[in-house]
Amino acid sequence: MALTSRIRFIHLVTLLPTRMNHALRVAERVATEDILSNGRVELGTGRGNTTLALRAFEVDPSENKAQWREGIELIRHAFLDDVFSYVGEHYKIPPRSLVPKPLQTPYPPISAAAGSPSSVETAA
Repeated sequence: MALTSRIRFIHLVTLLPTRMNHALRVAERVATEDILSNGRVELGTGRGNTTLALRAFEVDPSENKAQWREGIELIRHAFLDDVFSYVGEHYKIPPRSLVPKPLQTPYPPISAAAGSPSSVETAA
């Protein structure tokens, strides 16, 4: 069996519109994987911009960018704050704690897939 201690693991691309992947579930999964990999996981995110992907999950193309932004905000709050809550247009999370918390501080790196100049600007 091959073993490694330096290779990093990255999710490419976790789509964050609410009907595709709930941001809180993504945060739980990434935190768990960060612990299991000894702090070597990264989260690559996206909003999904193909008609096929959006229609399959009944995501309104005019809302998917806002859902992606809120998803990233929610994940960051879950990683950083011991008790957090979130109220936005697409997510309403009552006070709670994320268990477990990731090993990396302040949290695992988060990146974004971008296919347009405005998406690159938003990701930056």
